[in-house]
Amino acid sequence: MDLPSGADLAGIRDGLSAGPWSRAVVVVIVAVVHTFLIRRLRAGRRGAWRRVLLRAVVGIAGIGYLVLSGQYPVWVRAEQIVQGLVLLGLLWAATRPAVRALFARPAVSAA
Repeated sequence: MDLPSGADLAGIRDGLSAGPWSRAVVVVIVAVVHTFLIRRLRAGRRGAWRRVLLRAVVGIAGIGYLVLSGQYPVWVRAEQIVQGLVLLGLLWAATRPAVRALFARPAVSAA
């Protein structure tokens, strides 16, 4: 790193060491949220299925932006492309007619 003269090396070191831990905490939180989402999907909740669709579409858009913006090195962009392909697969699987039928809107009865 090119640091200006007089830079607070201890502060920079502390900031860099905290970065991986904060990412690990986010990964754990996302894993817990996905556990609840999967439970709701298994219960046949339409809202959970819609959240899966929304997350896939927003994730594809976000990854597309990151890859096209060129903010990251090539190896990170390659990993992001793989993530985008996984999200495309998820979107494809979630929109199959058989899956859509499982989460169809309930019929309104005329009462």
